Amino acid sequence: MRVIFWDIDGVMNNEIDGRIEPVWSEKLMEKEKLYCRMVSPSNFKPVMRLLQYCFDNDIKMVISSSWRELTRTSCLDSLRYYFGYYIIDKIYIGNTPVIQSHGRGDEIRTFMFNSGNIEDYIVIDDDYSRDFKGLNVFTTKFKYGLTERHVNKIINYFEKEK
Repeated sequence: MRVIFWDIDGVMNNEIDGRIEPVWSEKLMEKEKLYCRMVSPSNFKPVMRLLQYCFDNDIKMVISSSWRELTRTSCLDSLRYYFGYYIIDKIYIGNTPVIQSHGRGDEIRTFMFNSGNIEDYIVIDDDYSRDFKGLNVFTTKFKYGLTERHVNKIINYFEKEK
């Protein structure tokens, strides 16, 4: 199985567009759910392009972002809201575990170990930390998030692996 581990802040959204403005819909207001801006307007197209590539090429999605810890609205519900059930439900396979005393890199390693069948993967994150050492990380910048250039590099990576 091929997997992309997704951060959200600094990948799906960015500092320039902002990420805190709530997005409402009538249906969501009835349920009293607040959807924070998971995806910035300038990142929507590159994120959607990469999700579509994952959908078309059977590459799975794992959320490694702190968004996986949301309590009022699940991360999965937010992803479905922005990108639709059809795409998300085919590629989303879960979240990395929350291990309080460890960093995100160890959480990703734990997920891969427990999965046992990940043959190739990448991590997309804007915060390259020491605990990512040895992992296959594609780094974005919080200021801009995921761009078309990043998507091209990621697609090229997976195309070379075929």
